[in-house]
Amino acid sequence: MADEKCFSDGYVDVILIRQNQLTDPTAPSVTELNSNGINISNAIAWEGTTWPTNTDSNDTDDRSIKDVGNASSRGYAQYEAVLNLFYPKVLTDTTSDYGKAYQFFKDSSARVPVYIVTRILQTTANAVTAVVAGDVVSVFKLGTDAFVTDTEGEDSYKYAINFLPQGGVWPYTQAVTTKAALTVTAPDGLPTAVGMSKALRAVYNSKRVTNQATWSSSNLAVATVSPNGVVTGVAAGTADITAIIPSSLVSVAQAVTIV
Repeated sequence: MADEKCFSDGYVDVILIRQNQLTDPTAPSVTELNSNGINISNAIAWEGTTWPTNTDSNDTDDRSIKDVGNASSRGYAQYEAVLNLFYPKVLTDTTSDYGKAYQFFKDSSARVPVYIVTRILQTTANAVTAVVAGDVVSVFKLGTDAFVTDTEGEDSYKYAINFLPQGGVWPYTQAVTTKAALTVTAPDGLPTAVGMSKALRAVYNSKRVTNQATWSSSNLAVATVSPNGVVTGVAAGTADITAIIPSSLVSVAQAVTIV
């Protein structure tokens, strides 16, 4: 079947959760996201919203008298976000999606530490659905900053929230109930001779994660493994090949013997 364009309209979720209510952002808990998180997707306006995006590294001009040139620093993590949201019809509303978002953000000048969790193309169109194990999400560690009212012309009554990055981003990790080991298989077998290469496959929560996993060999002098899970024999001996993604435990080792 040929590839087809897939539009994100109606299939985007943004979940807001306080940092102290999500135990492990590398493996976000389904229970914590659904119980403690607020799905603010309906309240977010596309116009004026800047998705968590990459920005340039800090470039520090404040030099010491001993500096021979500009002192550069990577600074905090390179991403930023601005969310533009619709006000609730009644400002005391605490039950609608709009009200829940407003009640959370109205005191954002206090610099509330939060995670923004995004989920794309894994939900029912135009509906808010619960997170389930295996959902691929991206987690951004942020702090709320300025609250700005947006009342331009005849536009909807909205407000904007600026966020400050706090040094953590976990793209394309998986929501889990509990951490488990990846399942690693060798569809075409393992290499047995010097120079022979075979590809391994990693699966987690029924999703292929071969290219997202970090692969390692216990003995690089015997067998190497590429970032895509391709194992190549180097010399006679044995080596264990393992894989891991942020939301998983290390996989059960694949034992490679080169003769």
